[in-house]
Amino acid sequence: MNRTAYRYWAAVLLALSACHPNDAATAPVVARASVVSGDQQQADPADILPQPVRFAFTDAAGNPVAGAAVTLSVPLGGGTVPAATLVTDASGTVQTSWTMGPGGGAQTLQAVSHGVSATANATTCDPDE
Repeated sequence: MNRTAYRYWAAVLLALSACHPNDAATAPVVARASVVSGDQQQADPADILPQPVRFAFTDAAGNPVAGAAVTLSVPLGGGTVPAATLVTDASGTVQTSWTMGPGGGAQTLQAVSHGVSATANATTCDPDE
C-alpha cells in the first residue's frame, strides 16, 4: 500500500472512531430486575396465562436500562415462552406471554440480564383432580 492510501485509511479510521466512542464504557449496567405485572396468575395446564408477564431492568440509580438482552427460561413446570431472548425497550422492560406446562402446581418464569434476575410465579390446577 502506498503512503497516500495508508494516510487515507488512517484518516478514515480515526474519523470513524471519533464518531463512535467506546459505548461500552458509558453503557448503563443492569443492577436490578423486577416483575412489573403478570405475577401470581393461574391457568389450566398447557394454557396461556390470561395476562402477559412484564419484567423491568434498572441501573443502580433506578433508571431504566434500554437495549439490554434478556434471557427467559422456565425452570419449574415445563412451560414455554414464544422467544427465549428479548431486548428491553426504552422503559427498560420486556413482556412475554407464558404457556403453562402440562402438570399441576407451581410454575416459574425467570428473566436474566447481565447476571441479574427476577422470577414470576404462576400455578396450574392438578390435571388429575
